[in-house]
Amino acid sequence: MPRNEKAGDLGGKYTEGQSTRDPASQWYHEELSNKDLLDGMNNAAEGEGILVSRGGTILGGHHRWDELQTRIKDGRIDPDTPIRIDVLGGE
Repeated sequence: MPRNEKAGDLGGKYTEGQSTRDPASQWYHEELSNKDLLDGMNNAAEGEGILVSRGGTILGGHHRWDELQTRIKDGRIDPDTPIRIDVLGGE
């Protein structure tokens, strides 16, 4: 079930579900404009944006998640920006 949350609240709320990153595919998200990155989360088909378990573990959208956190920290994305989160199995 999708819900919207403030971008700045996400870092402390959810935990990473994988311990390693694939730099070969992370670069794609680094090159996206803010609009395209946000559209890839907020307007994605269900389960293709940021997907989390009911317990708060990130299951999908790791690269989007990483890039969002980077842009919040360096000021490119406002922490109050609404972000859609898809929760596996509902809230």
